[in-house]
Amino acid sequence: PLISLMGSRIQLQEAYVSIKRVFGILDSPIEIDENLSSTKQINKGKIEFRNVEFGYTDEKRVLNDICITFDGGRSSAVIGETGCGKSTLSSLIYKLWNVDKGEIFIDDININEYSVEELRKKICIVTQDAYLFNDSIRNNILLGETVEESKLDYIIKCAKLDKPISSLPDGIDTQIGEKGIRLSGGEKQRIAIARALFFQPQIIIFDESTSALDNNTERAIMEAIQSSLKGHTLVFITHRLSSITDVDRIFVISDGRVVLSGKHDDLMEESEYYRGLYERSKVGNYILDESKIIHG
Repeated sequence: PLISLMGSRIQLQEAYVSIKRVFGILDSPIEIDENLSSTKQINKGKIEFRNVEFGYTDEKRVLNDICITFDGGRSSAVIGETGCGKSTLSSLIYKLWNVDKGEIFIDDININEYSVEELRKKICIVTQDAYLFNDSIRNNILLGETVEESKLDYIIKCAKLDKPISSLPDGIDTQIGEKGIRLSGGEKQRIAIARALFFQPQIIIFDESTSALDNNTERAIMEAIQSSLKGHTLVFITHRLSSITDVDRIFVISDGRVVLSGKHDDLMEESEYYRGLYERSKVGNYILDESKIIHG
């Protein structure tokens, strides 16, 4: 016991350092603007960026004078090279950061006039790295809610989870481990997509959410998403242009600016840059030649 008591001093010092770090985060000031008394609600889900500028540091801008409108109840896509600011758009919509300049509107109301609770309730972001719990597939989809088995079966089929689940020992009640360690990357992403299909918020942003899937599975899931979520505002952020050819509008971002926008067929006809980008995406080559933007 005396030897253990001597060693406890080291354990206490280690705990003290960890406690300081935890409370350093808990005590840090909230920097985002929050309207706690707001009763405004998101209905159609129209999103509009008006001359938005943003940077994570003062030295470098990520977004420069961004003007984009995602029509309510329609599907849109945002494409561009890595680091161009695509995912930052979703973080700003979700109000993880305040914009440095300009304004963001949802249903023609500045997002600062909504409560954060309303934004988080009506907006869902399905990311490349799915947030999963050490629980069953069922509970990771429903998150404590209840649903009829027929509806859950439909959602599972839409997310193309039926075959993977049928091969598991306990089916949909199989425990997937911490962060879904017992599943493949594609299966994790499909669970996250199934979760979005179940809760069906008005605005759903798919941020590289199918990057671990093969082309055929991705295409089938994209068709199921657009069929099941008609009337919802869908925003796809992706490198695979072949999966977004049917969306209502595509925005191409380069160096934090919108350089092209339009429907897939129109862009293919009018822009050499977009045609090259589309062809390279089919073979997995995502290197962009920005010199073609001007001539495209």
